Amino acid sequence: MGDQVDFDINDALKQYLSDPATIATPEADGALQDCESDPESFTTSLINDILNPIVDSIAENPEALTRSFTFDSLQFLLKCAPNSLISQKTFPGDPDSELFQLSRSASLLPVLSLSKIFDLIISGLSSEADAVHSDLEAEERDASQHQKQLLEMYAFLLQWSISVVEVKAAEKPSGAPFKGRGGRGAKTKGTAKDGSWDSSAQLQTALDTMCKVLKLKLGKIFVTTSERDIFVGLFTRPVYLILESEQRIKSTALRMHAFKVLCIAVKHHGHAFGAQTSIIQNLSYFEHLAEPMAELLHILSEQYDYPQLTDEVLRDLSNKEFNNNDTRGPKSVSAFIIKLSELAPRLVIKQMTLLVKQLNSEAYTLRCAIIEVCGNLIADLSKQEERNENSKTQINGFFDILEERFLDTNPYCRCRNIQVYMKLCDLEQKFPKRRQAAAELAARSLEDKSSNVRRNAIKLLGKLVSTHPFSVMHGGQLSYKEWDERLQALEEQLNALKPPADSPDLGEKHLEAEASIDSALLDEATTMDSPAKAPAPMTEEQQAAAMKKAQEDAAASELMTRLQLTHKYYTEAIRFIEVLHAGTPVVCQLLSSKNKSEVIEAMDFFVVIDAYKIEAAKTGIRRMLRLIWTKGNSDEGKGVQTHLIDCYRGLFFSAPDSFGENDAANYVARNMISLTFGATPAELTSLEQLLNTMVKADHVSELIVTKLWQVYGVQKQEISKNQRRGAIIVLGMLATADSEIVVKEMGTMLRIGLGPLGRSDLALAKYTCLALRRMNPTKLQGKEAAAEASKLPNDHAILTKLAAMAEVISDSKEW
Repeated sequence: MGDQVDFDINDALKQYLSDPATIATPEADGALQDCESDPESFTTSLINDILNPIVDSIAENPEALTRSFTFDSLQFLLKCAPNSLISQKTFPGDPDSELFQLSRSASLLPVLSLSKIFDLIISGLSSEADAVHSDLEAEERDASQHQKQLLEMYAFLLQWSISVVEVKAAEKPSGAPFKGRGGRGAKTKGTAKDGSWDSSAQLQTALDTMCKVLKLKLGKIFVTTSERDIFVGLFTRPVYLILESEQRIKSTALRMHAFKVLCIAVKHHGHAFGAQTSIIQNLSYFEHLAEPMAELLHILSEQYDYPQLTDEVLRDLSNKEFNNNDTRGPKSVSAFIIKLSELAPRLVIKQMTLLVKQLNSEAYTLRCAIIEVCGNLIADLSKQEERNENSKTQINGFFDILEERFLDTNPYCRCRNIQVYMKLCDLEQKFPKRRQAAAELAARSLEDKSSNVRRNAIKLLGKLVSTHPFSVMHGGQLSYKEWDERLQALEEQLNALKPPADSPDLGEKHLEAEASIDSALLDEATTMDSPAKAPAPMTEEQQAAAMKKAQEDAAASELMTRLQLTHKYYTEAIRFIEVLHAGTPVVCQLLSSKNKSEVIEAMDFFVVIDAYKIEAAKTGIRRMLRLIWTKGNSDEGKGVQTHLIDCYRGLFFSAPDSFGENDAANYVARNMISLTFGATPAELTSLEQLLNTMVKADHVSELIVTKLWQVYGVQKQEISKNQRRGAIIVLGMLATADSEIVVKEMGTMLRIGLGPLGRSDLALAKYTCLALRRMNPTKLQGKEAAAEASKLPNDHAILTKLAAMAEVISDSKEW
């Protein structure tokens, strides 16, 4: 039992990677070997009887692992649990032992025992690392070969135990949380009645111990590079295995511990090429590792000053070609590049000349990724405090790519391109020329064949309006009429400042004309020898006059420069407004789209541009009214109706917060009346349906109705005919939902609409008659209300007034 084990890492790894069950364990405890033919005798008590002395011996001295009995017994126990899922690995053959055949499919090792073995290996490796560190500091060369073997043995068993632990974790339900067990060596806290076990805390301790070992001067222990690489691989291989678990990667603490191991291995132990290969493979096979791999490279660059690996990975990916049937690979690579450009844009920008090649890739997800990366890089470059010519050139290059991608063959790419522009709109730097180009391209995209692209184009135009850069001088409104008037006034100022026709500057035009004369025709000027006259000294008055003239010229020049800049500012604003005016008719058409989300975006667009006083918004807001008839059977239909009501409430039925109750009612009443001005019969019918719906939803208060009656019934002062008509039109519409609105004010209608005012304004009389009809409940109010309708007696006041109106003789078309 005291014999030393003859351990060779190369042979052990070869057998382990092929089939762990083939690893010979002749020196294992005899009771364990008896279990090979009798699996029933492999009990927890038996395992504990063998394991407890081993734990005590290694706790006393980590070199106890070199005893054949100890090492083979631990290997035997680990063979009793699968180290890979059956679906992921094929074995060359079945083991002779019945025990190991059973352990292929399910773990025969109890979780308590596995936890104990895991703790044992971790603590033994940690103690050995401390011993090695002391020896290296003391420069004891004799012990290096023995230490090397001992480190390899612990690392080998740690790799094996982690793979067993990960297979055990994968057996649990995918939704099971991984909670910390509270500390190393706690052997009962993580277990439950069903045998479930949370190994997260132990894994973190194992990763910490790996870091501890990797921080040693391994070059003094492992003489050749191949020996060191094999040893480092014993740590990195299980780390990559841990990262393959989607559940493990969600734990920030565990993820950071794993990254630390890999970063130290890359930085100090030549693992860069191995990490590069593993990262590329992980991106190809595990979608959930896209963003974590970007995070790893960011940490390696920022905290370990090793950007070379990022450069190599990006170079590799830029040349990678994907199969047409492969959807997972491009998707994962795309997510990786996007995340990396967010975390480390300076690293990505160095490789952009290579990455741009993926714009020619057939995989649209990769093209989407490059588009988003361009946006992220523009955002980063724009935030730099010191911008040089190189950064300006780069920004322009990325904008050129984005502008080209408005015509990408795939609608998803076109959508992503527009979404990137929406993010760029929020930057502090406005890029006015590029915004103008984006507005023109978005207006063109309103006619795209893809409804998704059209919807995003509407959103982009709305975003460009809400973040426009023309609010510096005259507030944020974008009324074309106001901006045009400002431009005309400015041009008059500029013309007034231009020099008159007889000024010296006019001579320049003559000089330009003379420049076209052939110089061969002309002789040299006649010269006469005459004594040079010294210029006469200037008097004080002349000097003062010259100074004054120079100051005036400077002031005039400064004013001219300022006015020219203002002229450019006005011109750019008008060009932007003109693009919006040109795009608005197309958005109006999109209000009739079959795609409901597109319709909702179009409504939002008109609400936004109306807030900025763009005249073209009025047409769209009126056109929106017809959407009240959208069939409400589906959720989409109800969504359109509800959104329309919300839009109209915001536009017309909600007063500013600063208004009191009375002022708010006045404001809303005036808005409701204004909706009837110039409305077509179709628009009035739609408005009636909208108001009917709003009354039923209790969105119209009694105070507003009172205000409308006040406008209709006023006699002491002259008011606009359209306003009085509008009031009764709206009241008649409200009465379709609640007939009491007109029944209560029947006398007012008889006095105004069927009285002298009605006789002088027959349109008022007509709309009053329509409102009177609402006294009888309509179909819009439901069957029960309609059943209550009653017939008026012949001598009723309403019939008397109507009869009198019928006798009026008039040539008016209203009649």
